[in-house]
Amino acid sequence: MSNPPENPSNDETAFGEQPTGPRIQGYALKEELHRGGQGVIYRAIQLGTKREVALKVLLEGPFAGESTRLRFEREVELAAALRHPNIVTILDSGLSMGRYYFAMELIRGERLDRYLARHRLPLEQTLELFARISETVNFAHQRGVLHRDLKPPNILVDAEGEPHVLDFGLAKPLHQLAGRESTMQVLSTQGQLLGTVAYMSPEQAAGSHDVDVRTDVYSLGVIFYEAVVGAPPYPVTGPLGEILNRIAKDEPLSPRGRQARHPGGYPVDDELATILLKALDKDPGRRYQTAGDLGRDFRHLLEGAPIEAKRASGLYMLKKTLRRYRLPALTAGMILMMLVGFLITFAFLFKSERAARELADEQAQETTAALRARDGALAEAQRRHAEALRAQEGLRRALMRQHINRADLALARSDLVEARNSYWNAYDVVAGPASVWALRRYYTETPDAGALLLDCGGRATAAVSPDGDLAAVCTAADAIAVRELGTGRTVSWCQTPGPVERLNVADDGALAAVGSGWAHGWEPGASAPSVAVQLPRGFEAIAIFPDDQGRALLLVTDQYVAYFRGAWGEVARTQLLSGPPTGQMGWSARLHYLAVPTPTGVELVRVERDGLDVETIWSAQQAPPRAVRFDGNRYLAVLADVIYISAVTDLGRDRWRGVAQVAADWELFDYRHSSRTVALATRDGRLALYRGTGMESEWRSDIEPIVDVRLPGNDTLLVSLDGHGELTTWLNPARTQQRRRIFTGTASNWAVSPRAS
Repeated sequence: MSNPPENPSNDETAFGEQPTGPRIQGYALKEELHRGGQGVIYRAIQLGTKREVALKVLLEGPFAGESTRLRFEREVELAAALRHPNIVTILDSGLSMGRYYFAMELIRGERLDRYLARHRLPLEQTLELFARISETVNFAHQRGVLHRDLKPPNILVDAEGEPHVLDFGLAKPLHQLAGRESTMQVLSTQGQLLGTVAYMSPEQAAGSHDVDVRTDVYSLGVIFYEAVVGAPPYPVTGPLGEILNRIAKDEPLSPRGRQARHPGGYPVDDELATILLKALDKDPGRRYQTAGDLGRDFRHLLEGAPIEAKRASGLYMLKKTLRRYRLPALTAGMILMMLVGFLITFAFLFKSERAARELADEQAQETTAALRARDGALAEAQRRHAEALRAQEGLRRALMRQHINRADLALARSDLVEARNSYWNAYDVVAGPASVWALRRYYTETPDAGALLLDCGGRATAAVSPDGDLAAVCTAADAIAVRELGTGRTVSWCQTPGPVERLNVADDGALAAVGSGWAHGWEPGASAPSVAVQLPRGFEAIAIFPDDQGRALLLVTDQYVAYFRGAWGEVARTQLLSGPPTGQMGWSARLHYLAVPTPTGVELVRVERDGLDVETIWSAQQAPPRAVRFDGNRYLAVLADVIYISAVTDLGRDRWRGVAQVAADWELFDYRHSSRTVALATRDGRLALYRGTGMESEWRSDIEPIVDVRLPGNDTLLVSLDGHGELTTWLNPARTQQRRRIFTGTASNWAVSPRAS
């Protein structure tokens, strides 16, 4: 009655094939929504009214046993008797072709636990939702219906945030609970046991026939506890006997003590913990006696009124009343204190005026002596403080000089990254003329144009756009930020379902990211994904690329390429590769081309209207390819024994020409045909800039590994991204010589202005 099946049994179901089912007269079955131990629920069209309904069909059909058929008929009878906006309404029932069925309203929503996990509502809205659910269950109890199988899958929340209680397959009239059928017998159907045991009451776990409305109250307590804390009140894994024994005997763990171990939960105060533990009391007599009482306490907690779970304490009632009316109480208390103080002062002055004068004189003398002693101590403290400051300043200057010396040594061995960090460390210690002058000298005499720390939160999941103007980075809070490299300004931000494993950003800011079990795409500047794909278990992506401005995704594994499009990735195209990718891949969002180096050569994957087309455009027999790059939408470059290029229009015609002879150990590169410029890098920290056919500049960085290198629009720059999330811009040294002789004689002393200008 809500979303498609949670765990499709094969890849075909995952990619959207419609399940087949029985034929029910008067209804057109569309798709299977849920399959349980008793029946199957389909989304169907009622032919007479043309409206969408949820159609539940008895699973065993004409072979159903008597007890199963009676429970099915009882669910229809009890649910049809409950008319409430938050209880799913029964519309029709009957027998068709030997199969029992009934139709109910179609609720488009999510099960309660997934709704709360995805929306992350504030605590106040979550408690309001709990109150409405409790009031709905209380309505069923007042009509004489006990649900007996309350759990998150049986509570759906629609798009407006309204809860709906469903699945009365185990429900029973309250006046029939003394029969021969126990709850344990009902719950022992295949496929339902463990999913229901986690929310059983102690009396259900013990197999007792003595169950009443307080049994449903306990199940609600387990549901609410798990939603607030992020974990059940006791472990529900292991042998069935141990689980039932824990439910029947073990006290639930305090929700306040579990908060630190489950950061996904809500902050739990003493009142909320008291409500949850009262609902989970092993003794039904000490539990909330009705679901309405539980919902009423949630309402009291939201309104700031005293909760009934602590009504016996007079001090607690007074504390809640004062907290609720804090402003009037504070005003009255201040007035009372002022009045009492005035009366005491007046009486004291009236009775002992002379004693007060003598006491005032003594106090004045003592105060004068204390002030003199304080002045002396203050002067001594100031002297010692000045000495400490001078000593501290000397240590800071010594530390600054140590950092500068370390930077000079790093600069002498051409380790620019270590030199830059040491110069900045010296500036952080003492922001004086010496450290400022050292930084000025470093940036005017080296090709380092500055670095930008992308704030990866300790992880190196980041990417640079093909034009080198944007960078995407994963933060520690499972989110992605897109930043301009020129200014460092954040241009967009979006949340992810979990940790990101692979990431990519297009020139226009479109994003694509993949994690464990999911893949999302975002349009430029959007915070909500435009395409979301649920990946099969064990799916491992090597790379991901955004297509069509973030409205489609291209995923690469070690065996094939998959293309997803649409809000839920319902259209999927796959194409096998001849072997696993062997190096850096090239992607052109404008051309919809992906170039992949493999053991057999370079394979070009074209995104066509009716699928993916793969063609080998470079044979490994010529030279094994190490990396490929697109230069805009006009050229494709291949890094092999020589850097080869071909026009995009000539791909597949074997029209390649070499543009630069390079060493065999380069692993990453970028190419600009307009300036005949090549940027090269190795993962262990070497960088080089080729112009024409020869090397023009070379750098070395001890911060490794280097994961990407780009040539922005200004061909005098080279941008490198290392494994620590730091972007470094390198200038061409031939264009950065800014030295000028300012004195020709012999200098006996030097001085530098505070701004080192």
